[in-house]
Amino acid sequence: LTLTLSTQPEKAKAGENLLRLKITDQTAKPVTDAQVSFQYTMNMPGMVLSKTDAKASKDGFYESKANFGMMGEWDVTVIVRRPSQKEIQEKFKVVAADGK
Repeated sequence: LTLTLSTQPEKAKAGENLLRLKITDQTAKPVTDAQVSFQYTMNMPGMVLSKTDAKASKDGFYESKANFGMMGEWDVTVIVRRPSQKEIQEKFKVVAADGK
């Protein structure tokens, strides 16, 4: 599978963002039978891990809102579960800029 993470707005900001994961198979076809969740935190002492479940959108996209509480680099772990398949976890980095 190919996992592609993006945010809306395209340049993530401090505050609420939309996380979008596109999943495609070996033939570049959208995967529509997955359960997707996101876990995100900053790599700093005292930061709590936040979790959210994504909802299937269209064309293999899975979306969920995420609140990046401050500017800086956030670690986002994507967890993909599919029937009769091994769970996949992939890590991404998202940089949240000033929300203004």
